[in-house]
Amino acid sequence: NADRETLENDVMDAQKNVCDTERSINETEVLLGDCRNDYKAIIASQFVLSPEDMVCPTCKRPLDVDDIQAKSAELEANFNAEKAEKVKANVEKGKGIKAKLESLQATLERQKKTMADKEARHRQVESDITNAENEIKALSLDLVSLRANVPAEPDYDKALEGDEEYSSLSAEKES
Repeated sequence: NADRETLENDVMDAQKNVCDTERSINETEVLLGDCRNDYKAIIASQFVLSPEDMVCPTCKRPLDVDDIQAKSAELEANFNAEKAEKVKANVEKGKGIKAKLESLQATLERQKKTMADKEARHRQVESDITNAENEIKALSLDLVSLRANVPAEPDYDKALEGDEEYSSLSAEKES
C-alpha cells in the first residue's frame, strides 16, 4: 500500500513538473514576443529634429543655418548610435530568451517521457493489484466450496456402540 501511494505521488509530482514547465514556456514565449515587438519598434524609430534642437540652449535664440545643419548631423549620428546599441541589446536579450525557451522545451520533453513512464508503471501496478485481488476472491470461493464438501468428522464412539464385533472384543478385553 505504501508503494502504491509512492507511485501515485510520483505520478502527481511528474504531472506537476510538466504543468510548471509548460507554464514557464508560455511565460517565456510571451517575453520573446515582447522582445520581438520591441525590436520592431526600435527598427521603425526615425530621427526627428525637434524645434527645441534649433534654439541655442543658453541664450534661447534660433541657431544659424550652418549651426542647425551641424547640430542636426550631430543629433542624427547620436540617434543612430543609440539605435544601434538598442538593437544590439535587444538581439542579445532575444537570444538569451530563445536559449531559455529551447532549454525549457527540452526539459518538457524529458518530463513528459518521465511522466508517461511513471503513469505506465502505476497502471501496471494497479492492474497487478486488481489481478491479485481477483485471484484472492477466486481462491476464497474455492476454499468455501471445498470446506462445504468435506464431511463432518464422525462420532466414532457412537458408531462403535452398535457394532457387535467391537462389543464382543471389548467385553473379551475387559475380562
